[in-house]
Amino acid sequence: MKVLAFSKNLVYGVGGAERSLFEELKKQPKETDITLTSVNGVKSFNANSLKLTLPPAFKVSMFDPKVLTSRFFFNEYLLNRKVIGDFISREGEGYDELWAQNIWAPIAINSFAKKTVYFARDESFLNVRPNYYYGIKRYAKKFYDLIDSPGFITYCHDNRKAIETADEVIANSQFMAKEINKRFGRTSRVIYPYIDQESLKRNYARVVLDVADNDKGIVLLGDSKIKGIETVKQLAQDLPGEKFYIFCRTTVKPIIENNITYMPWVSNVEDAYKHAKIVVAPSIWQEAYGRVAAEALTLGIPCLVNDIGGLPEAVNHDESLIGRGYQDFKIKLVNILKNVE
Repeated sequence: MKVLAFSKNLVYGVGGAERSLFEELKKQPKETDITLTSVNGVKSFNANSLKLTLPPAFKVSMFDPKVLTSRFFFNEYLLNRKVIGDFISREGEGYDELWAQNIWAPIAINSFAKKTVYFARDESFLNVRPNYYYGIKRYAKKFYDLIDSPGFITYCHDNRKAIETADEVIANSQFMAKEINKRFGRTSRVIYPYIDQESLKRNYARVVLDVADNDKGIVLLGDSKIKGIETVKQLAQDLPGEKFYIFCRTTVKPIIENNITYMPWVSNVEDAYKHAKIVVAPSIWQEAYGRVAAEALTLGIPCLVNDIGGLPEAVNHDESLIGRGYQDFKIKLVNILKNVE
């Protein structure tokens, strides 16, 4: 069997969605012919410095998009829609299945003539784009969304068609499966993001002693508002005696501000976890799942999450690891710190 896997950032280690699909592909039988398809010249997240190390058996087929931007991602989708469709139609002729995910996936699914598998990884899959800002920034976001509306409208139309016609839809949590059924009337199969626990533990053991115990702190992976960076900044103010590490996709070297160290993004997650006595996931958007939380718990590192989306699933609905509002989050964080110190 020949599988073509497509995602805009698939060969770049810029997030959990890419790693999750990559791990699913690695689980396929050895005789499966797998080609990863992604785009050249991705501008976001310092992507070119984060290319994944691929197994020798995996082939790669990159293509040049019409335009790439560092913002207005739905309009970017609209401008590249024909290029993506033409590429998948042409490249996909020799393949039996197409696996696709993320923002450029709908037109790929709709352009492939054989079996399609659509992976639901985040809330954009649900045709929503909430505004999580307040004050002036909220109005700025509304203006931004207005500019990006032509692309978003096209994306929503394509996405609904892709969901309705894909041979299989894969959700990465029970939360996403319920939302897909509620919004589109489509039943999906749940596959939690695969984590190679033995490999993760082995790699972590090799690096964990690189950071002294008194230098370990509270770790956040992601520097965006939706990942909860404002919550972490407030926690750092309220807990001045604690060290905080925020891993950023746009930072190229460590930057220290008071008790927060802004760290460059890492391709190997254990290089982030080695700094952690606690990991936090105070996301304010509806995370489809919480791969970071699941990985941290696998390593025996407590992970405190917000009560939103699929995050509670990732910590097995453990009440001591779920914060409901800022004060509850802070209280539970302090309680965890007492137990790890």
